[in-house]
Formats: sequence, structure tokens, C-alpha cells
Amino acid sequence: MLNGHFENVAFATEAVDLFLREVKDIKVLIVNWWDQVPEELIPEIFAGAGFPGWDTEHAAITETSVMLYFAPDLVRKDKIIDDQAKRIPKYSIFPAPRDIIPESGVLYKATYGSVEKGEKIVKRVTDAIVEIVKREFKV
Repeated sequence: MLNGHFENVAFATEAVDLFLREVKDIKVLIVNWWDQVPEELIPEIFAGAGFPGWDTEHAAITETSVMLYFAPDLVRKDKIIDDQAKRIPKYSIFPAPRDIIPESGVLYKATYGSVEKGEKIVKRVTDAIVEIVKREFKV
């Protein structure tokens, strides 16, 4: 299972746990794409902006870059902004209060995104996922 949304980690894990209670003799992998970004690529991707942590990288540098790479015609470049929550707690709150999610939905500096960064992210993450599949499924 390829997870593309930080907030889904717990729900994906629970879904797999429930599934494996019913289905035996199967291996399930949950791969969070951001965990496959090599550490040495992070300073390059976040140059000039700083790395805020993956939990606040929503609709920001990496996701904007990946969309610019995959589907530039769907990116409304005139709407790309830098934004940030008024506060960033190191714990989860349900439901999320308004001051931890900006109205824009952008949690960091989307203007630092680029096609070139998107290409590097996609290629490196794809290579990592291919290696995981080969290793875990003996392909």
C-alpha cells in the first residue's frame, strides 16, 4: 500500500491489521513515500526554506514539486503561496482547531517547489520503492 498522506498512517495501519485478521498467508507493506526520500536529498529540496518536518510539508515544497513534475497543466501557478499554521503542536488534536491548519491548506513554503525537485523526488522514491518490492517479495 503506497501512502501519500501523512495523516493516514494510523488508519492505513489499522486497516491492514484488520485485514490480516481475516486473510492469512499474505504479506502487506505500507510504504509512506516521504520515508523513501533519501536523507542526502533533503537539504537540496529544502534549500533556502529549511526542512519543517514531513508533518508540515502538506501542499508545500515536495507536493507542489511532484505535481509540477507529473501534471504541470493542473497546477495553478498563480495560486502557489507560502503559508503556515499559527501554531504547530507536537501532538494530534481532534477535531483540528482552526489555528493549526491555515485556511489555504498550505502548511509551508510552496513557492520553493519546482519541476526539477519533483523529478528528483519521483525518481529517487520510485527507485526506493522498487528495491523494497524486490527485497520483500523476492522479485
